[in-house]
Amino acid sequence: MSKKPKALVVSVGGTPEPIIKSISELRPDYISFYCSSSTAREATNIFDKIKGIIPENVEPNYFCSENADFLDKCFVKAEEAVKWAIEKVKNDESSVFVDYTGGTKNMVAALILAAIHYNVQYRYVAGERNRDGVGNVISGTEKIIEEGANPWDYLARYQWKIFKHLFNYGFYCGAKNLISETYSKFENELLKRLFKNLECVADAMDLWDRFNYEEAKNGINKVDCETIADIAQEILPDSKKLFEKIVPLLKRHFNILAKASKDSWSYIDETKILDLLENAKRQAGQGHYEDAIIRLYRVVEMIAQWCLLNNYKINNSKIDIDEIKDEDIKNTVKKFIDEIHKKELDNDKKTTKLGMKNSYKLLIELESTQVGKIKGKIKWGERYKQYEDEIKKLQNARNECFIVHKTNSIKKEQFDKFLIKVEEFLEPLKKDKGSKASGFTNEDIKL
Repeated sequence: MSKKPKALVVSVGGTPEPIIKSISELRPDYISFYCSSSTAREATNIFDKIKGIIPENVEPNYFCSENADFLDKCFVKAEEAVKWAIEKVKNDESSVFVDYTGGTKNMVAALILAAIHYNVQYRYVAGERNRDGVGNVISGTEKIIEEGANPWDYLARYQWKIFKHLFNYGFYCGAKNLISETYSKFENELLKRLFKNLECVADAMDLWDRFNYEEAKNGINKVDCETIADIAQEILPDSKKLFEKIVPLLKRHFNILAKASKDSWSYIDETKILDLLENAKRQAGQGHYEDAIIRLYRVVEMIAQWCLLNNYKINNSKIDIDEIKDEDIKNTVKKFIDEIHKKELDNDKKTTKLGMKNSYKLLIELESTQVGKIKGKIKWGERYKQYEDEIKKLQNARNECFIVHKTNSIKKEQFDKFLIKVEEFLEPLKKDKGSKASGFTNEDIKL
């Protein structure tokens, strides 16, 4: 099995010995000399000196900054030097070593900045110095320092800040991708474990945001809140709230969402309705107003479906009169269909599909039956009549948006107006103390 190729990016200053030491010990296959116009000749001289030490097929390249006193000029060439080295080892970033011993302060700063987003390994050549320890390294005393040189363990807090921003605005997939690209770069095992759990949380949130409740529940339940909260307290205290308070809340909420089976009468319930409302708000918060308006419309539609299912055991997507047990309800439904909805009968003349408007109209009729008077404290059919004009406007906006039937775009002002009306419409559900809804909102999961 052939050994993996290695590349060295080395900043060149006025002293050749540290660079020769670094190259001689590492014996890289590729050397990226990062130098200034003042040290370009020194770089070529160094390579000539080490030809007898390293294998003959070592490939060098030279990246020269025109002015080593300007950070921006240095950064351009430093980035080129790093990218060349990574390309040479076929993007195996861990096989790239960055030696920032030589060069001006601006050159060193630029090199570290250019390499910071890659999973490279850092090294530095130290040694005894002349002039009472503040001068140049004394030749022959050089030693390589690698342990503790990787800055990613210290940059974790900055990645956490970006994670929080993405998380709070509902960009869960982006938060997950950020963490998955980050934690492999850490050396601290506790930090790796913490960030691996952050990735797990963000992944579950992304699944939840896309209505995959079962997988979201399974994902969030893998997080060991107590253990990870202790780790967070030790190394990243600001993240403790997520594991101590938010994740337990998510576990309860996701379990409720996943509990209802699509094969049962309870596949739509109060929690899913209110959860979809919060989903619509998250979409709007990201500027996806078309997606948000569609979800708002679906919230209103789901109320009718839920009432028909929960109170009367009627599935509005496939009403079969023969399956209705209560005679009063059966007669009411039959009369409703015969008088108004014969055109919506399926070909077999046995089942009927009802849209949102007709579902609410059927609810109005059913609420006047003996069962309807007993079932449900909130008369949603009657409530629909109060908001019918506003709901019709919402339906039109939904139908006319680009991703449904026409080519209109939805503006923030439109969404905000409809949101106010839909929340007013849903107010009795939120206030119902007997409701089984979890009461979960987006504000509960702000970091």
